[in-house]
Amino acid sequence: MLRLTEMNKFVGFILVLALSSCTKSGGGDSADEVAIVDDQPKLVMDEAAAGDEAGEIISTAENRNNLDGEVLIQDQTLALTIGLDPNAEELSKQPENAKVTYYDLESLNGVELGETETDLDGEASITLDLPKYYVIRVEYQDFGTVKALVAPEMIEGSQQGDEMDIRLNRKTTITTDIFEELLKDSAMLAKAHSLEIPYDTLQKAADGLYGKVSKTIAKSQKGDYFRSEDYQQVLSSYSQFLIKSLFSLNDYDESFANDRIQEALAELSMTSPTVDLSFELKDEEPTSCIIKQEVCVKRPTRVGEFRDNYQGAGSDYDRCLRRAHEYHRWCGNSADDVTTAEFKQNGDTLVTMSSASPFSGCFIKQDQCQRDPKRVGQFIDNHKQASSDVDRCMMRAHDMHKWCKNSSDSITLASFYHKGVLQKQIDSRMPYTGCFIQLDICQKKPERVGYFIDNHQNASTDVDRCMMRAHDFHRWCRNDFDDRTVASFYDKGNLVQELDSQTAYTGCFIEQDTCFAHPEKEGLFIDNHKTAHTDQDQCLARAHFYHAWCKNGADGVTTSSFYDKGKILAQSSSQVPYTGCFIQQDTCTKHPERVGLFVDNYQNASSDPDRCMMRAHDFHRWCKNDKESVTIASFFDRGTLIKRNDSETPYTGCFVKLDVCQKRPEREGLIYDNHQNASHDQDRCLMRAHDYHRWCGNKTDQIVSASFYEKGSVLATINSDIPYTGCFIRQDQCQRNPDRVGLFSDNYKNSSFDQTRCMERASDFHNWCRNSDGEASAAEFYQAGTLIQKTVVN
Repeated sequence: MLRLTEMNKFVGFILVLALSSCTKSGGGDSADEVAIVDDQPKLVMDEAAAGDEAGEIISTAENRNNLDGEVLIQDQTLALTIGLDPNAEELSKQPENAKVTYYDLESLNGVELGETETDLDGEASITLDLPKYYVIRVEYQDFGTVKALVAPEMIEGSQQGDEMDIRLNRKTTITTDIFEELLKDSAMLAKAHSLEIPYDTLQKAADGLYGKVSKTIAKSQKGDYFRSEDYQQVLSSYSQFLIKSLFSLNDYDESFANDRIQEALAELSMTSPTVDLSFELKDEEPTSCIIKQEVCVKRPTRVGEFRDNYQGAGSDYDRCLRRAHEYHRWCGNSADDVTTAEFKQNGDTLVTMSSASPFSGCFIKQDQCQRDPKRVGQFIDNHKQASSDVDRCMMRAHDMHKWCKNSSDSITLASFYHKGVLQKQIDSRMPYTGCFIQLDICQKKPERVGYFIDNHQNASTDVDRCMMRAHDFHRWCRNDFDDRTVASFYDKGNLVQELDSQTAYTGCFIEQDTCFAHPEKEGLFIDNHKTAHTDQDQCLARAHFYHAWCKNGADGVTTSSFYDKGKILAQSSSQVPYTGCFIQQDTCTKHPERVGLFVDNYQNASSDPDRCMMRAHDFHRWCKNDKESVTIASFFDRGTLIKRNDSETPYTGCFVKLDVCQKRPEREGLIYDNHQNASHDQDRCLMRAHDYHRWCGNKTDQIVSASFYEKGSVLATINSDIPYTGCFIRQDQCQRNPDRVGLFSDNYKNSSFDQTRCMERASDFHNWCRNSDGEASAAEFYQAGTLIQKTVVN
């Protein structure tokens, strides 16, 4: 069995050769110097290019260039032995047991392809199927996650069952990190599936990035830096540059690749630690933490130079240095007042930190704070453990900006540091975790514009409540439909969900193109009237109420929709009845705009079916429509017709039927009447037959009837040829006016309510008619159909 004794093409990756006969070559001065390993020519890269890490990169020229045109053997397997690189300074501790997982492209973002553990020597063995890209991750407790990438070109020319020994270090990890970043791009993922990502270029890119980090970040801070958010941001920017300027081209030479890598490195911005921690602590020698400050506003006695041992600060330099910022804030000092912490051993100062520079914890920086002008400059913040929780710290940029009531153009910066190294940073213009509102305009409160965090009713922890806030703010601001309000929910900088005020989400939504009475209520908007936002039935009824409130015409359509988390559950249109009292008429002479189908709630008609039925006659009379124009009243419950009545059918109240009305022909037909409360007083209603007969000037045989109804049932009815209540004149002759014969009611000088006056009317009519002797005129006084008194004059 042939055992490959190289770590092929890892930039600065140290492969421990398995064969004891392997010869390790020196670096040389030229990148083209060739060494002999296993009787094969090897290309040895310039050791200076590898950065600070021990060892050199060895790769076979045949493998790298594939001069013989040899192709990979399908269904081949490769046995790997994996362990920590003992020559890597940063990872030079004794190996430990660790979890090993490995992935191919298909499983990279899901469940691992395989899992194992290292042995007591810190090594593990894996067998992989080829040809593929594999990512191997080893999770050490002390070192964190260390990675390696296995690429197809690494094993070109090998045979079935060959073995490879890989030693993990910082550069193998960077190479793998770059590869994983590249795969976030769909085009690069396609290249990986086609085995077209050059491994040699990945090595050089990783080596360049490690070299730049080594020049910027102190050796004692490297471990923290590579676990920081700053590294992730640098890695992402670097990889994006490589995709655009390097991997997008298929044909390039080595110098071209090196030039592009150098260009990318030149553009990277890295944060160096704020303090040098490369000192050495001597065993069994005393240490102390000294605080120095000239001002302490809240505690004037805590000035000068004094020892501090709070939470072990006297023996822990990290805790000591943080005390500079904690004292500064505790004292309520201004940004110009500096507090210094010195960590000393045996009287000698090892490291110093001032409140003017961040060290460990969450730091806020802002130029203004409207609510508290003293909260400006840079200061440490530990609200809800922000100084020990990087994610909580990032949220504080928006928290502080909102608490301060700062303007939208004012910036609040939150930064999380660990031992002087920036781990993560965000400002109030960038979302992080929670619910964020973007308002470009707010009609009601013009100062409430810009980008800000919102936590009303826990919106910053409830994504659904957050989405609803787009409409809440849009409605509260009284903005127009075209004024877009956006709600976005973020989790640690990642957008989870976003919604604008022009998109329905949860609750009751009204949509209409016109609203004549209130033009600002056009478009799509949320409706919270009473319980419409939580009651589906109440919501669906709102289409008709808005249509009526807007005074829209019959052609104008208003739609109400009930949504739950963006999903429509039910919908209703103003052209289709849903719940309530609905009036349908084609004509309204007095008010031409009141035609078509519309909801009506006069005297609670939309909740009272019987009152609704009466509205057919109410509207017909109010519109002054003729008898041919029919008005229909319908009561619906959730789209189901419960009752219906029209203006040609009596329901409740007083109804007068006129076949003839001599003086006013337009009033012929069935009339709903409520004169002097006739529709609520049966006796008054029955009197209306004679009132109308007299008012119309009808002849004796032109009968008028009055009927009193309750819920469609007639309770009483009377014709105008039958006396009921009041004063009635009866005569067969009237020389002066032949029409004034027969039986008719009379109310001259209130005779229908004055019995004495009524009796006098017999003589009045006899004389007025110029009747001769023997032509009798009679006056009769009735009460509810009963004759009370009668007088006859001949």
